Amino acid sequence: MPTSRPRVRWASLLTVLLCVAVALVCVGAALRGRRWALVVALVAVLVAVREVRALQRRAPR
Repeated sequence: MPTSRPRVRWASLLTVLLCVAVALVCVGAALRGRRWALVVALVAVLVAVREVRALQRRAPR
């Protein structure tokens, strides 16, 4: 009985990876004294969490 492989949503995966990268860069900038970067990092993390939750909802059960 052949099993179907799960389809990868590349756009969502790329969004999550880029948000994590942006968040890491912003945390680094915040550590160097640019406190405004924490706001950008928070937004990036929130977008990544939203995408992960959307991917989990779309996953076949």
